[in-house]
Amino acid sequence: DWSRSTERPWKQRNFTVYGVREGAKYTVRVIACNAAGEGTPGFTDAVFVRNPAEVPIIDMDLAIKNGIIIRAGETLRVPATVTGKPYPSITWTKDDGKPDKDRVEILSEGNDSVVSIKNVQRQDCGKYQISACNPSGTKTASTRVEVMDVPGPVKDLKPVVVTRKMIFLNWDDPDDDGGSDLTGFLVERGMPRCTHG
Repeated sequence: DWSRSTERPWKQRNFTVYGVREGAKYTVRVIACNAAGEGTPGFTDAVFVRNPAEVPIIDMDLAIKNGIIIRAGETLRVPATVTGKPYPSITWTKDDGKPDKDRVEILSEGNDSVVSIKNVQRQDCGKYQISACNPSGTKTASTRVEVMDVPGPVKDLKPVVVTRKMIFLNWDDPDDDGGSDLTGFLVERGMPRCTHG
């Protein structure tokens, strides 16, 4: 049972069939015509009508894309909104590897996907990237996370000169500056303990 989509012979070699229903399957045939009449039809394979696929889109706030600086001990949240048809599969990575599943929670609700880390530490610094993939393509978005903490201990602390009146000390910077430039050092002395010989 065929219904004609053209009112008269069509001159071009392409045509758009309108009035189709989403979710239905159609077979379309095209018949060449000339002065002698209509030829034998050519047929398409069955065409399933559905919304066209859409390449994934990842929306990450510019403030997030530009990088996150957070204090150690706080909760880190890296949110992104993902769309696409069909809905894309989502993968988060940290420094191109899998995030530590014991520390990192990935929350997904609707189109939103969030990396969440409670009690963030210096080890959580790095590049966090989200990838969204469907048959139409793959998109990525990323941000850098810097975690600020107190500096580690100074290195190689030793008394260089000791006299009856003073102790001259020397030391090197800590291996870990806590994520920001050192602004100075506090030197404290313990209460004197007298030793009598």
